[in-house]
Amino acid sequence: MNRRGELGSMYGEAWKRAAIEGKLGPTLLYLGRLVGRRLERALDEQGLGITPAQARILLALHFQGPLSQQSLALHIDVDPSTLVSTLDVMERDGMAVRDPNPGDRRAHVVSLTERGERQVPRLF
Repeated sequence: MNRRGELGSMYGEAWKRAAIEGKLGPTLLYLGRLVGRRLERALDEQGLGITPAQARILLALHFQGPLSQQSLALHIDVDPSTLVSTLDVMERDGMAVRDPNPGDRRAHVVSLTERGERQVPRLF
């Protein structure tokens, strides 16, 4: 079954009914999943070895500079607890580093390493 059929069957009659009634929510959910899957596929095809979440972090830190974990989570619209596990992997892989925030002992500032910066142009 192709992707369209697979996703369409996931939403089934609720999707069709929402479309007829002019509701936007189901369509946005579908498009979000579709774009997410296409992004995953594109990253795989390019052989980048990163996830969409890591790509969002790379771009945010590249364009916004070092950010606190809280600011980064807000910037890329993820829960801070979800961000932590992704940053753990990125630190392990040498793409990002967390340093203590000089203004707040409880917080960390996230920045890209040279390796992380080298990944950014490959995303375009």
